[in-house]
Amino acid sequence: MIELIKANAKFFFITWGIVLLINQIFIFGGCLAPYCIVAALPHTGVISAVIVYLYFQEEKKEKIIQQERSYESQYTSNNDKADPLKEMGDVYEKEIGKEFESKGDFVIYNGLIRGVADGGVDLIIISPDSQSINFVQCKNWQKMKMEYHHINSVYDKLTDYASNINIAGFLGIYLFKYPVALQEHLHYKKERDEIARIFQASKNYTNIRKTLYIATDQVIDLNVGQHLTMIKPNIFRYNDMKIAITKI
Repeated sequence: MIELIKANAKFFFITWGIVLLINQIFIFGGCLAPYCIVAALPHTGVISAVIVYLYFQEEKKEKIIQQERSYESQYTSNNDKADPLKEMGDVYEKEIGKEFESKGDFVIYNGLIRGVADGGVDLIIISPDSQSINFVQCKNWQKMKMEYHHINSVYDKLTDYASNINIAGFLGIYLFKYPVALQEHLHYKKERDEIARIFQASKNYTNIRKTLYIATDQVIDLNVGQHLTMIKPNIFRYNDMKIAITKI
């Protein structure tokens, strides 16, 4: 920390010296007398401070861009190693997310961006119309039977995630740590300012939903039925979690 302060101070005084010299040559007619230099110190000091501030702001932006590029490189590398089953699941998540986007909702493709660190939540749907936040898990299972313990596990993960997440802090992390990745998966692109406004408004949403999407009813074990309440032929409810059977 001390070394950093010293380096910043050194940069400031070097900048101030250069600004002062330019000022004396072009504005004070080359006057290097002590009284000329003293007269120039206040305004050249302010100019130098502004230059240094702007320099470090640009440097900070560049670091953020470099971090994003590094993340994207790692993300791409991880995708190259994806197995067929994961790719099939990713396709399903994208299609489900696209359906929400087409209705005007904003979708965070949490699973695609964070991978194994997604906490069991594939999609986070922010809906301005219903002023709700929907935590979604998607299962594109074709052969594996979904039994009761699978559904209960999904419910527990979504409930735990929704109960413990700090919405404002979480969205802030996405906006500033993963801005490129956040936009990358959107089917309907939005500007950063628009995303920021959506995030800001969603901090006040109290309507929290949990949803499990399953690709086909052929993989649901028949014994699960006794634990579900049917809303529609393809929509069920398990406690306060909706289960939707949706093919792509």
